[in-house]
Amino acid sequence: MGEGDRLVENAAPILQSVFIRNISSLAALIVLVCDYVANLTDEYNYIWKRPITAPKLIYIFARYLGLLAHIFNIVLVFTVFSRLPVKRHLCEALFMFLIGVCCALLAALDFILMLRVYVLYNRSWKVALSLIALLATEAALVSTCLTRTLPLVPFDPICDVRETPCEVVYFTASVVLTQVILLLMVVVKRNVAFGRAPVVHLVVREGAWIFVLVVSLFAINVPYSLFTRIARPHMVFGWPMTFLSLASCHVILNSIRPPDENEASTSSRRSTSPSVQFTTFLDLSVGSAFSSVQSFAISSSDESIGFDMRESLPSLTDSERC
Repeated sequence: MGEGDRLVENAAPILQSVFIRNISSLAALIVLVCDYVANLTDEYNYIWKRPITAPKLIYIFARYLGLLAHIFNIVLVFTVFSRLPVKRHLCEALFMFLIGVCCALLAALDFILMLRVYVLYNRSWKVALSLIALLATEAALVSTCLTRTLPLVPFDPICDVRETPCEVVYFTASVVLTQVILLLMVVVKRNVAFGRAPVVHLVVREGAWIFVLVVSLFAINVPYSLFTRIARPHMVFGWPMTFLSLASCHVILNSIRPPDENEASTSSRRSTSPSVQFTTFLDLSVGSAFSSVQSFAISSSDESIGFDMRESLPSLTDSERC
């Protein structure tokens, strides 16, 4: 029985799968667009109106790569990939495109998380080299798995993978390991400034939910694909593209948004007295020569004084600061 005969025989379930794929892809784009519109004012105020820095470039990359990739994917799935059966070379091209976008967004998220860890560890070169090695290992595993498995992957008429390669387990393990290491490195620093620095609580809290998000994406998608032996692009790549783009953008906005908007309520609950409030921000400027965990305002009932957190940590040893 030929490919065309099988397509006619299974027309109903195949058309249903195409419909679900198209609607799911469209929904993933709508979620991203809604978040973009909701945060457009903050983006204009804190990204476009201010000098460009490395984190802001990552924000622009993650935000607009996610949007453009989803729009391009929508055009493809509603046109070329709705004419069945889809040729194998088109399926391979689609997977290469989606894998590339997902890996780029994951790398952007990893980079901004690593930059925060690097800053939290007082810009230690040892920490920087360790994080670079970690990111390079993850990238090498992706490249190896992709080049070895994609030419052998079988596709069905709508470009779903018929048999998920076991090699994805290695990449998944590297991603999970990276997130575990980043979370542990942040948790170790949770008591900076005797636990009274809201910026550290912000980094720990965001590190925790990023860990849950990334691990959940892989813990759900990979075992499901291996168990069912089918990998659907709109589930394996479409929704992760949305969540990774959102995560990167929100982490960066929370890092550069003024503290009175970002941490006012949290800071007031953690202040040492009702009349004193610590507000902090995270300076992610890579070229800065100063410690970037800074607290720039103490608000009291009668005065507001700016100061640098470095002056508030005289009792920390060199090992604790590095």
